[in-house]
Amino acid sequence: MSTNIQSSPAVKMSFPVGMFTNSYLFGQSAKNFMLAAGFFFGITVIRYLFRANKRSEFDYYPHDKVIEICKFCQIIKDQQCNLYNDEDVMAFSDGGPLAKQHLLIVPHKHIRHINTIESTPESLALLKKMQKVALDLLKQIHLKEFEKQQALSDKPLEFKEGQYLLGFHRSFAISVDHLHMHAFELPFKSTFIYWRKTCWIFFMKIEDLISYIEKQIERQLQRKVTF
Repeated sequence: MSTNIQSSPAVKMSFPVGMFTNSYLFGQSAKNFMLAAGFFFGITVIRYLFRANKRSEFDYYPHDKVIEICKFCQIIKDQQCNLYNDEDVMAFSDGGPLAKQHLLIVPHKHIRHINTIESTPESLALLKKMQKVALDLLKQIHLKEFEKQQALSDKPLEFKEGQYLLGFHRSFAISVDHLHMHAFELPFKSTFIYWRKTCWIFFMKIEDLISYIEKQIERQLQRKVTF
């Protein structure tokens, strides 16, 4: 007795399932990813070394001239502020927001970047003030947005606290040579932006910088006691 056995049609796997079940394709994809990551990291290191050894144009000018050519110094001088301003810091919205909310907190004093911050109690107080101003503003904006949504809704909405990220670009990644803290309310507009703003290579969180300055001040005090 003969039986006719029909073979089942081959199942064609679509991307990305087929890629991850095929060792060759997976190996090639992983290789390409590692090459791209290595290239990107290499460019980052080169930029860092180049900028670390390069003097800023501000180094060649007296303080008055620096204020004239610095973008943020001009904003502070002309009182171009739409959020917050006092004797120490100014806050305004970023012109190209990368997240749900994106603010810039800028000290009045011209400090180039995080590498040039002096490890002093005054610097520590300034950083903590920048942190407080940023969080207060972000929470106020978050609450106002919730109140707007509640006014447009027929049902009571549940209030949820916002998620915030505060920090500074590394010296090689800054676009303006005047210390400024980025204050974000998450989420970011893309995964790539999230990766850049949470990767220690490019970005230093305000908590980490404050902790570093505190440790430096403590070491200075210990040296004074020793000598």
